[in-house]
Amino acid sequence: MQTAARPGTVLVTGETWRHSLGTFEGNALGGVLVKGRSEPVDAWEVHGRRDRPGSGRGLVGLTSAMVGRDEELERLRALVSAVRAGRGRAAVVIGEPGVGKSRLLAELRAVATEDTDATVRWLEARCASYGENVPYGVVGELVMASLGLTTGATLAEQGASLEERCRAFFGDAWREPYASLAHLLSLPLEPELAERFLPLSPDALRVRYREATELTMRALASSGPWVVVIEDAHWADASSVEVVSRLLPLAHELPILLVLTARPERAAVGWHLVEAARETFGDALAELAISPLGPAESRHLVGNLLEIESLPERLRGSILERSEGNPFFVEELIRMLIERGWVVRKGDHWVASGSIREAEVPDTLRGLLLARIDRLPDEARRVLRMASVIGRDVPVRLLEVVTGDDVGTTRALGMAEAAGLVRFAAADPEPVYRFRHALIQEAAYDSLLKSDRRRLHRQIGEALEARAPEEAEEQAAVLGLHFERAGDAERGVRYLHAAGRDALRRRATHEARELLDRAARLLDDAPETHEWEKRRIEVAIDRVAAGVVVATLEEDLAILADALARAERLGDERLLGMVLARGAGARAVHNQLSDLTGMRDAISRAREIGQRLNDPEILAIPQALYGVALIREGHRREAVPVLEEAIDLLERFVVNEASFYAGELAIFHAELGDFAAAEAVSRRARALAELSGDPKALTDADIFDAFILGIQGRHEEATAAARRGAVAADELGLLYCKSVACWVAGENELAMERSAPAIEWLEQANELAARSQAPAIERLTAASLSSARVLGGAGAAALEGMDVLLEQARAADDPLHEAMILLRRGQMTAALPDGDRTEARADVAAAIAIMTRLETRPYLEQAERLYRTLG
Repeated sequence: MQTAARPGTVLVTGETWRHSLGTFEGNALGGVLVKGRSEPVDAWEVHGRRDRPGSGRGLVGLTSAMVGRDEELERLRALVSAVRAGRGRAAVVIGEPGVGKSRLLAELRAVATEDTDATVRWLEARCASYGENVPYGVVGELVMASLGLTTGATLAEQGASLEERCRAFFGDAWREPYASLAHLLSLPLEPELAERFLPLSPDALRVRYREATELTMRALASSGPWVVVIEDAHWADASSVEVVSRLLPLAHELPILLVLTARPERAAVGWHLVEAARETFGDALAELAISPLGPAESRHLVGNLLEIESLPERLRGSILERSEGNPFFVEELIRMLIERGWVVRKGDHWVASGSIREAEVPDTLRGLLLARIDRLPDEARRVLRMASVIGRDVPVRLLEVVTGDDVGTTRALGMAEAAGLVRFAAADPEPVYRFRHALIQEAAYDSLLKSDRRRLHRQIGEALEARAPEEAEEQAAVLGLHFERAGDAERGVRYLHAAGRDALRRRATHEARELLDRAARLLDDAPETHEWEKRRIEVAIDRVAAGVVVATLEEDLAILADALARAERLGDERLLGMVLARGAGARAVHNQLSDLTGMRDAISRAREIGQRLNDPEILAIPQALYGVALIREGHRREAVPVLEEAIDLLERFVVNEASFYAGELAIFHAELGDFAAAEAVSRRARALAELSGDPKALTDADIFDAFILGIQGRHEEATAAARRGAVAADELGLLYCKSVACWVAGENELAMERSAPAIEWLEQANELAARSQAPAIERLTAASLSSARVLGGAGAAALEGMDVLLEQARAADDPLHEAMILLRRGQMTAALPDGDRTEARADVAAAIAIMTRLETRPYLEQAERLYRTLG
């Protein structure tokens, strides 16, 4: 058929057309002479996809009204009516494989897109079975479907189409959403546009993607009502889950019916989308749990599909029993009966043949599907199994490369289609077949011997490499999967590592960690040569970079300990420095800078290597941590230039980290009494936070401002800034940041002698500090909370525990916090009616001595004022 087609067109046989006419438009060409056939073959020319494709499910030539789902369909119809009236709605459809989710949606689509004065348009994004490791895969599918982009086109063609659509959708404001969407889809960007994404934090990049996708959805909705379906949400990736969860509220305000379908796999990452929908819509969410059909409904379905005379009751009972109410199982059983000649057509109805007594029904759906696959001729069965290794969607040209037989492949796909195992899914830019159900593809794949699977995965990986070498990096996750399953460690590691790094570039840390963990598992059996050892270390460094927010500190430290030993044996100084720097950074993030003493050796070694190699990537984080350590040890003025250099370095690699350490430096300036410098550095911290676009960095900027205002004695302003920080941290789920904001608010309320709000803020701060495992903040909030209670009239009992807090601060080698707790204890003792003023003077005097050594002038002046009142 391929040789008979005109250039740029697709021809299919009449048999193929019979299975595809619900999806595509075309015209009959009559008999066409084709290579390998002595007689003309009935041929059809495919023109394009129908605006309203039919369902890919069902039996060709046999029909049944949907059975047992009237209530569910009526609920969905009511939602469509609401959307037609301009109201947004949402639904989730949950059910086991084959239970009828797709059929229910097909029925809904027929209702939603029927010709009326208010036609509803339909948009689908499908989650692939391997999609959990493809960063922003579902969001990308949603954008591609929304903008009508073609997946099979080249990257350049897709980029041109994206620009064209963005200009049409967004007018003069097209450039920003275009850049974000192109970056999301990994399409080429002009260097000037690409550089804008380099400083963005994971949260900031996610916000850019979400905002651009939201603009696209709003543009769609402005043209009328839509049904937006996300199928197989249980396979969604973590980054997409976070973005789509934030997009769900659009259905509150736009004429969109958002429908999620999922298997009830509650441990899957994608299940969080279902939970987010429940939380977002509450009682307004239409949640449809699709149960198996009952015995009467199953019997009705069989009766609708086939009016079978003389069907033995034993066989009828076996069908109903084995199918367990699964409509897909029922369909497949009937296909098997027809294929094997046990049920034949007689006039306008079906009758049982004389051989029906031989019929046996397989025990399981998988067994049934395998039996149907085994009915194919040998060559067609072999090609179908090869196709199953590619995935549910099978590009014909790729399969032809793997089989090495264009004609045989086309013939085999036609036979599989005639058997109802696959269907023609796309004609442009290349023909694509789709397994009619995921379970068919899984059954075909599982039927392969392990050795055959490995060989086929290798062939497919190599074919993908060869067909578009320049796009290999963009397909790294898929290539990594094929070579991983082929047992090809070299290429599997190469592509999984590249895919993991790409996920890190797009700040998709969950997917990055999973991809890099898979690369590490492949490396377990690799030889210990120089190149393999180097790759092990590089993968380990990236695993920890991805694991900061998804793994425990213990896991990451174990990875780095192994990498450190390998780097030392290898004698590769740069890799050694990177491992040390990554370890110091991981400890700092996990411990909120509370364990700098334990990190001293790693920080020192990393700084030494970074300085010797003049390598800013190694030096940046250790230099910042060294500066903070100097301050904790009391060398504050010495720390200032160290931190200034670190901030300059960090600005080149991780802008949100540069913002954080600039905020820390601003506080240190304020504690030294240099308020002009503090305000200047604080402005830089906020500017860097805005450049990074990181919501956490922006929240930190408010908290840093509150700190500085409080130290200056501007307590009302400080409380307001801290309140803003607490609200933002709460919205982002940042427990530690909220604990710090609440502590600062409580300290300033206490400074204004307002005990009730101070107690309220400090109780929150103390609880949050305990939950976020921040011992330093927990100590300080506990001391201030006791002081606020004494101010509110509590007795000497409020002093209990202060001795323990003081010892903890000393054990942590934190002199400033030691001085603050001494000062609080002195204040409390002096405020009690029977307090020992001599003890109070001793505590305040000890605090003054420490603060004098640390040069913390504002705190020192406060302590000296209190000391003078004690006589």
